[in-house]
Amino acid sequence: MSHFLSSSTDFPFFFTPKLSTILLDHDIMSKFEEHLPSTADDEKLARKLQEWEDEEQSRVDPRSNPSATQDEELARRLQAEWDSRNQEDHRAAAQVRSSPKQVSFAAAPQEPQMTGALPALQYSRDATRVMAYMIPLPQPLRHGVPQDIPQRYMLYMPPAPDLLKPTEKGSKERKRDKVVRRWQQEVKKAKTFNGKVVSLGGIHSASFRGAVWCLNVIKPSDVTFLSRVPRKTVQSLILVHPEDPRTQSTDDMFNNVKGELSRTKSRTKRDFWIGTALLPFTVTIDLVIPVFGGLSEVNMVWMAVNASAWMTAKKVVNKLRPAEEDALAYGGNDGAMMLRTPRTADGYTGNIQPQQDNDERRTDDNDRRKKDDKDKTIQMVFQPSPAMDLMRRYVEEACHKRNPDAFPSPGGHVPGESEVLASMGWSPERREVPNAEDDVAWQIRKVTEDLRAATNRAVKSWDSWAKKYMKNPKRALDEENEDSDDSEDEEELKPELPKRPPVHYR
Repeated sequence: MSHFLSSSTDFPFFFTPKLSTILLDHDIMSKFEEHLPSTADDEKLARKLQEWEDEEQSRVDPRSNPSATQDEELARRLQAEWDSRNQEDHRAAAQVRSSPKQVSFAAAPQEPQMTGALPALQYSRDATRVMAYMIPLPQPLRHGVPQDIPQRYMLYMPPAPDLLKPTEKGSKERKRDKVVRRWQQEVKKAKTFNGKVVSLGGIHSASFRGAVWCLNVIKPSDVTFLSRVPRKTVQSLILVHPEDPRTQSTDDMFNNVKGELSRTKSRTKRDFWIGTALLPFTVTIDLVIPVFGGLSEVNMVWMAVNASAWMTAKKVVNKLRPAEEDALAYGGNDGAMMLRTPRTADGYTGNIQPQQDNDERRTDDNDRRKKDDKDKTIQMVFQPSPAMDLMRRYVEEACHKRNPDAFPSPGGHVPGESEVLASMGWSPERREVPNAEDDVAWQIRKVTEDLRAATNRAVKSWDSWAKKYMKNPKRALDEENEDSDDSEDEEELKPELPKRPPVHYR
């Protein structure tokens, strides 16, 4: 007992068996914590888990919607391809130094999968010989069986570069060109905006992007095509199409294209008057409810596009004639008749003398100009090219994405917008502007987005009409005939008859 008391004096008076158990547990936990992972190990494990999640997400969703960064990267890649092509052409010309040759619209045969080689097709911006592209839309399937549906075509013409403010002294800008130029500047400013979304510039950019999206939805592809044809200067319309043994004859293609443009003529006339009737309401909504601002701008642009397409169709469609085989496809002769010089006859002597009166000469010149414009014909030239096979595959893939059950995938290599533009022979126009590189990049982005939007509109319209035709063919054709009927009779080409000269009595 005394030994126990003497040994107990070494410990505090509050030491108990329970306290000894706690201290023992504390020693065990301290030894266990020595084997636990540290904070650095936790961070390393978290990074590893994040990498696994990113890899799994990229494997599940390999493709995403194209963003502005991807569009800029596509534009830079396409521009680099064109720059390399121009450098190769310059080096070859410097070595060979051959005489310049006339540009041929016929392209050399290409492989189904292009390997970066550009065809010999070259896009022309000539206002008299307008160049466009005609792609046959694929025939739909019904329960795996091809349907016999009237052939339709997608007509496409790349948009012209944005208008520039005239810098020459004494030159005055037209009011219409000024309005169009300001609209193009606002669209470019909205699409290239990279600031904060919750700001004045962000709201402006979002509103204009919405307006452009609405216009792309309500504008048919044929209306857009007609609005880009220069109706005052066009003498021949060159339609480049794929080289396919199943292609229709020239007469069938001419009748189909002319009928399609005639239906567009009636549709644009109707839409123009609808837009005119809606203009007061849209302006009132913009004034009363500023939140919905932009309706009047969309309505006015829609009216302008339909008015331009209507006037072009009214002046061009009835003058279209198929080009003769023995005629030059790209010659200057457009088939217009040569007019005689007005002369007067002396009543007594019968000698023919030139007219001397300035007023009468001016009147006769105006009459001759009107007669020349009335009797003028516009040749429609169909030019096959193997380079258009890429654009045909691009359109077929768009149809497959729209309706996979009715339109099978073309399979193989599906080209993108950059390859399609390269096969078309299109290249940006080099202009003398303060920021030339930015102007070139914007042209590439504008045409790329326009090609994508025009293809989607044409595919949507074709899919809708094909469903309507397969459901009730007679009704679908009757609706087309109603749209193609127009109160204006087609102009007939009549030879000029000699006029009876006025007789002056003495």
